[in-house]
Amino acid sequence: MRITTRFEAKVNRSPGLGPNGDCHEWTASLSRGYGQFSFLGTMVKSHRVAWFLATGEWPELSVLHRCDNPPCVRFEHLFLGTQADNMHDMHNKGRNRSGRLTPEQAAEIRNLKGIVSQRVLAERYGIAQPTVSDIWRGRSWGKFVAESSEAAHARVKELAALLDKRGVQVCHKRAEAL
Repeated sequence: MRITTRFEAKVNRSPGLGPNGDCHEWTASLSRGYGQFSFLGTMVKSHRVAWFLATGEWPELSVLHRCDNPPCVRFEHLFLGTQADNMHDMHNKGRNRSGRLTPEQAAEIRNLKGIVSQRVLAERYGIAQPTVSDIWRGRSWGKFVAESSEAAHARVKELAALLDKRGVQVCHKRAEAL
């Protein structure tokens, strides 16, 4: 059976799907809300296959959704971008993964690495400790978080001083090095 035929058999084109009612949704296997398709012996995201079927080229970049509907495979709703583009898009649409952080806060968290514990930062920003770890390691907010600036360093010193006043253990050597 042709790939296009197998793919199309798993797409629901009924009106009213998605946030604006014009999505074409994947009906087969899902992982974290995104469609999965067996393509050349490997499971791949269905929206990437949709891009390939529409353009004839495998996407080298991420395939992003204009409609913000993960199971959507409608080509007109897809666009190519980097992970940084995806983070910008998520933030601009108010759907950043934690739902709580701004890019400035993510930068503060990264700049507080080694000054304050992950647990303390997680509590302060209302996020999970693994999210702090991901920011520190560049797994999330990586390229989106701007390089440290003087203003960011000043803010970090203020936060370190504030946390110190509240009895939170702060590494003063690291804070003063900024």
